[in-house]
Amino acid sequence: SRQGPLLTALEELALLASAVCHDIGHPGVNNDFLVRTSDSLAIRYNDISPLENMHCARMFDIITKPRAEVFGALQKEQYQEVRSICVAAILHTDNVHHMPMVKKLQVFDEVHTELLVQAQEVYHRCQSALESSEASVDGAVWPTRDLSELLWEGDNRAMLRNLVFHFADINNTTRPFAICKEWAVLVLEEFFSQGDAEKQRGLPVGPLNNRDKLNRPFSQIGFIDFFAAPFVFATVRLLPPLEELSDQLIENTRTWVDEWIREETRTEDEAQGVTVRLKRLEERSAALKQRALQKSSSFRILPSKASRCSRAPPRTSRAAASAAPNSPRGSSTNHSAGGTASSSAGPQRAPAASGRDLMPHDVSGTGPRA
Repeated sequence: SRQGPLLTALEELALLASAVCHDIGHPGVNNDFLVRTSDSLAIRYNDISPLENMHCARMFDIITKPRAEVFGALQKEQYQEVRSICVAAILHTDNVHHMPMVKKLQVFDEVHTELLVQAQEVYHRCQSALESSEASVDGAVWPTRDLSELLWEGDNRAMLRNLVFHFADINNTTRPFAICKEWAVLVLEEFFSQGDAEKQRGLPVGPLNNRDKLNRPFSQIGFIDFFAAPFVFATVRLLPPLEELSDQLIENTRTWVDEWIREETRTEDEAQGVTVRLKRLEERSAALKQRALQKSSSFRILPSKASRCSRAPPRTSRAAASAAPNSPRGSSTNHSAGGTASSSAGPQRAPAASGRDLMPHDVSGTGPRA
């Protein structure tokens, strides 16, 4: 199995399996609706992330059945680690965790600004070397060793996994506009269906759930401005290979603004208000790259093509679990690079890699469901 630059093979396996199951059995209404209507799921899970708890439970109910044991070849310690990663990632798709995650990323950036800017500089130089026939960077790799070490400290490991998974869950705003719009239409129709149910039950209708009053393009401008953009920008500061998704986010916002203006005549104040919001997003997106470009001259550019940015040699893992034919969960299968596997001592460290090794992957492809 491929060993990525930031995630171990075992972590990737856990997140990919979680992506398949993270919305399994979704009834088309959000947690708030389940709690307000005293649904059996809300009662079962004590009003705490009833949907996400249900998704986790169903996932492991399925994969423990014969012919569906996708984790059946793992050793007991590996299985426990994978299960822990799956549960944490799926539970963090509950949007109650969204703003705390944004704030955590912003604090992380403030505390480690210098290190993150240096890593971003290296990434940009690596990209230039890979795309140019004349320039290369001697020995530079992304992620930098300092960044890799930082992401192995304390709770940073779980933060990285959960933010990557959550990013994939709500990344419809960063897709090409045709896909972005299709997802928006589908998600809004789900919201409208819940709004219809709220009307029928005499419940207050959510602000995004009223099909008679909501302006679709304007709702997406607001969703990007207040919900998606802060998270995307905070993530890009940590993972600069995702910069192109930030660019697409801005392009999609421009297109939504154009659609909003074309729908009907807007007052000058209305148009100016939306234009100001768009300009603010554009400036914030541009600032992400600018802070690294300001220091780009600190790197030495070589004329030779020989020393292109490339994968750094793998580092020694913390621990290597040996194969155990009589493992409690069946025969052991190698799931990591170099013939080693993760153990209870912690997940194996992944080697540093060039910027192209961490490209944006959509592991779930879903819209911003609650």
